[in-house]
Amino acid sequence: MRGDVDYVVLLHLLVWGLAGVWLCYQLVVRRLVERRALLRLWIPQKLGLVLILCLGASALVSPGPALTIFKVYQMLVMLLFSLLFVQRYGVDACLHKLFVGSALLVIAIAVSAIIAPDLVLMGGSRLTGELIAPAGDISVFLLILLCTDRKRLPTMRFLILFTLSLVVLIFSRTRTAYVCLGAVLSLVILLRPNLPILRRFAFVVLALLPLAIFTPSISDWIVRDPESVSTLSDRTGLWTSLTEVTLRKSP
Repeated sequence: MRGDVDYVVLLHLLVWGLAGVWLCYQLVVRRLVERRALLRLWIPQKLGLVLILCLGASALVSPGPALTIFKVYQMLVMLLFSLLFVQRYGVDACLHKLFVGSALLVIAIAVSAIIAPDLVLMGGSRLTGELIAPAGDISVFLLILLCTDRKRLPTMRFLILFTLSLVVLIFSRTRTAYVCLGAVLSLVILLRPNLPILRRFAFVVLALLPLAIFTPSISDWIVRDPESVSTLSDRTGLWTSLTEVTLRKSP
């Protein structure tokens, strides 16, 4: 915010600067030489670029313009990199890479919970994944990818990863992750896609749902902190304040 530069800032500038140069080379130089269109955008990418443009304009009134510009630049690099990656290798290959990455992170969190619990446990009972990755988010992502791409794995590996990700999800006690998984499984039950494993998983969870709701010990475990539910752990107050400041100072 104050424009101070230390070694961490320099490292970020170096890494993201190289990423930007590489993207320019891939998207401009190579495509001009090969006489291809620079970009083929779909609606999500178009919406993303509009959002990034609006955020870039906010640098004009930002109290930390250099930081704002850099964060907007990071978002642009990530958007273009993912777009380029998908166009080059295809959706299936990208989902497989995400699956491998998620599996490695879930395994790392599970192993760390045993050999170095201080890295991933919060309060001695909640598996947050703090210094590795958000345990709840990663485990839900892996569960969904496992159930939608069952054919890639032998049965034993599938069962090990499925059990591991389910255990990590349960002990993460991350309510948003539970809600996300519930929303996905609800869509599965309603739309009934041709994904047998995912459909069976959805019906098993549906069958166990009354047990989770009407058993106090389980519901208390899931809710974790009842008085924080109505305020979403004080997020509603924070969002209200930020909205007021944004509308007043930086529309």
